[in-house]
Amino acid sequence: MEEKVNEGLMLDLIQKFEANRIFVDRQDIPIVQTPRFYPPKQKNYKAQYAHINTLRNELLRDRFDWINKNNLKENIQQLNHKDGEVKLFGMISKEMKYKPHYFNQVSQLNTVRVTDPTDYCYIEDRTGRIRIAFKNCRFISNLFGSYPERDITHMDLVTGIVCMLEGRLQQNNSFMVTKIFLPSLAPQQIPQVIFQKPHYLCIASGLNYEVSGNSYFLNQFVNFIQGNTYHGYGQILSQQISQVVIAGNLFAKQGQDPLTGSMKVQQEYKQLYEQMAANIRGLDDIIDKMNQVTPINLMPGPNDAVNQLLPQNPFTRTYFQKCFESSEVQFLSNPCEFSINGYDVIGSSGQNIQDILKYQEFSDQEIDLMEQTILWSNIAPTAPDSLKCYPYTHDDPFVLKELPHIYFCGNMSEFKYKRIQDKCLLLTIPDLKTTGQFALINLSNLECIKFELQ
Repeated sequence: MEEKVNEGLMLDLIQKFEANRIFVDRQDIPIVQTPRFYPPKQKNYKAQYAHINTLRNELLRDRFDWINKNNLKENIQQLNHKDGEVKLFGMISKEMKYKPHYFNQVSQLNTVRVTDPTDYCYIEDRTGRIRIAFKNCRFISNLFGSYPERDITHMDLVTGIVCMLEGRLQQNNSFMVTKIFLPSLAPQQIPQVIFQKPHYLCIASGLNYEVSGNSYFLNQFVNFIQGNTYHGYGQILSQQISQVVIAGNLFAKQGQDPLTGSMKVQQEYKQLYEQMAANIRGLDDIIDKMNQVTPINLMPGPNDAVNQLLPQNPFTRTYFQKCFESSEVQFLSNPCEFSINGYDVIGSSGQNIQDILKYQEFSDQEIDLMEQTILWSNIAPTAPDSLKCYPYTHDDPFVLKELPHIYFCGNMSEFKYKRIQDKCLLLTIPDLKTTGQFALINLSNLECIKFELQ
């Protein structure tokens, strides 16, 4: 008798719970990835990186047509002391005291930046280069005019910026710069929005998964995607997610003690591979759970065991055997470019901005550096100087030929977003494991929501 009463009470509670739940039909809006950031099928690692510098100059030369080109020198070799104030076109190259290289590693320096007052810059083109100095200098953009309010120095620049300088040749054969002209903003396609009702693109990063680690926020994230965690508005949001993008660092960075002795080497490698295999199987199960309710898109990052040259290739079947059997899981490159609901999207797992952050003092805000890459029309100007990349010879995929509607970077220090005159939404996303934060972007109007798991 008591069992029947308990069963009846339980059925009553379930009926009340189901009656209070809010159901919203999910609309799977497809992500269409472009091959822009895929390395060539026939790879040539013997090519010189000088090709990239030449390509950047040629790709961006026409984007300086908005500037009055009076007194523009065709090349650096034409400079003369009698010329007065002239303009030079070329690429910034920065010589740095603490820039890491194979024969002088500075990895032991426990600092975010490796800038030094003794650093200096050159402007270079196909004919040569000349050292530059600065006096009351500003950036000049066709979008923002003259900025910032303070003077620009060599400490604010990084290698790879294609620009036009205005200044004078000095007696010591350096070029005194007063203005740095930036290329015009890349053209942008008018978005052809198909779905007008609220549907969301969810972007997270930094799962940093390991079987033996703390997975509290990851479990909460899975429950949110499945619609099991929140009620009311939170439940509606979870059920309106059309795509999920995880921007790099799916796996935790593997730590390893120094190896000494052949037996210890074998034991440690065996333990390392066993741990990696367990992590891969565990995350494969988790991704498969989320994939049951919404499409998942995975990008590699600096912690993941894929090639570390940018662009990073997508994950292979070795990692996610369950997910590969599903057509709802898509594997993206890093950086990646795709379109969704008529919007063009470019995203990275953060290496490009993290590298720029180390070599300049223009700003310590990652969102500001993302804005600068838009104004420079190059999302990774420091590649290949300090950021490893593939030696392209026929095209530079990092140069922005078209302005995206959404530009995001994962594995950043904090969540922030910014708009460039309602043209482009910039977004920095921190790692999920420590912050529990991710982004929801409304695909009907690009409204951005910061969601924080509790």
